[in-house]
Amino acid sequence: MLSEKNSEDELKELVKLFEQIKKDDLLNMLVETMCLYGNYVEGFGRIHKNYGKIFELAKDFTKTPISPELIGYLADKATPEMAGIFLKIMLKLNSIAPQMNRFMELSAEEKIKLGKAIKSIAKDFEKLKAEKG
Repeated sequence: MLSEKNSEDELKELVKLFEQIKKDDLLNMLVETMCLYGNYVEGFGRIHKNYGKIFELAKDFTKTPISPELIGYLADKATPEMAGIFLKIMLKLNSIAPQMNRFMELSAEEKIKLGKAIKSIAKDFEKLKAEKG
């Protein structure tokens, strides 16, 4: 554990480092982040409110790996295009999950790369949304 003196010195150093960041850059990032996070949480709230039982089942579902039976069921119900897009999304999410869980530990370049990968997945969800089936 750090001594009180070290903690105070580290806090002063952190304040000096924050002072180097352009105020608008930091505030713009914080505003965007809070708006996006707010939309995310609010969206989950609406789904939970409107589809309570399904939401509860889905919450449990996300804690376990997808079974081959479920994949088969989804493949039977979806169009080939939808199944392909869904599989692409699942593979991409699987490939970046470890980085998402520890993104604050990533280098600046790794964070940027991860952010681009997440936006790419968002585009895939848009394609899935546009598919009829």
